Amino acid sequence: EVAQNPGATFGRGEDDPERLGAVAGGASATRADTTARLRAAAAETCRSIGTLPADAWHIEGTSVTSGPMTVETIIAQLLVGHIEAHVAQVSGALGSA
Repeated sequence: EVAQNPGATFGRGEDDPERLGAVAGGASATRADTTARLRAAAAETCRSIGTLPADAWHIEGTSVTSGPMTVETIIAQLLVGHIEAHVAQVSGALGSA
């Protein structure tokens, strides 16, 4: 969205109803459904990132929680960082089982 609309505002706060609804829905999802949704989301994300032109990485938007960020920073911090945090959560849960 930001790459196509320089200066766009993006993101949502921790108390966003859509975010909270997704968390609640995920809690009752089956492992197979969750795995399928994660694979589909990963494939779509890879396709989207793969189509970004080189100059798009430096386009800036404004996060509702973090302020101005480039597309590169959004991907590195908000996407990759978010995924890494969830991997750590799952690893911790499996290690404590």
